Amino acid sequence: MKKLLNCKGLSLIEVIISAMILTILLAGLFAVYKNSRDVVAMGFHKSMAVFWAQARLEEIRAGCLTQNLPSAITISKNATRPETVTNLGAMQLVTVNVNWTE
Repeated sequence: MKKLLNCKGLSLIEVIISAMILTILLAGLFAVYKNSRDVVAMGFHKSMAVFWAQARLEEIRAGCLTQNLPSAITISKNATRPETVTNLGAMQLVTVNVNWTE
């Protein structure tokens, strides 16, 4: 019984180090969450750009539009980290520049 009453608690150093470790872990989780959100947004905008470009190509092939579209899709968020997609469905190469801001 005497041993149970003599239990030592956490020291101030242990509490500070634990709080720092927890802060670092939470910051890392937030960075992963933010990056994954950007990846999902990039994928969404890429899909929308590809669908738009394919629709324009179909209109050109059907004779509804007379203009020719150039050769790749470039997608970027806030004009950073551009990503290029080429050969859309092996129909023809198109260029669509997509840029969005949040």
